[in-house]
Amino acid sequence: MRTTVDLPDELFQQLKARAVQEQISLKLLIEKSGYEYLRQPLRRWDARDVTLPSAGDGTGRVLVNPATWWDDINERE
Repeated sequence: MRTTVDLPDELFQQLKARAVQEQISLKLLIEKSGYEYLRQPLRRWDARDVTLPSAGDGTGRVLVNPATWWDDINERE
């Protein structure tokens, strides 16, 4: 089946380079990658495994800057 997929340029270049290293076509590399991905079990998220940062101190005072909250959360990973 033919389809069109938009990929970031950097990812496409990395995939293309890997195909050259493995001496296979880009099509075969993507096909092999897809099958490998599908062999993995689905990842199920349990809400009990997720820790969210507190937005306040319990007294009504907000401790998270709304302008930078996303960056603050990602720094903790």
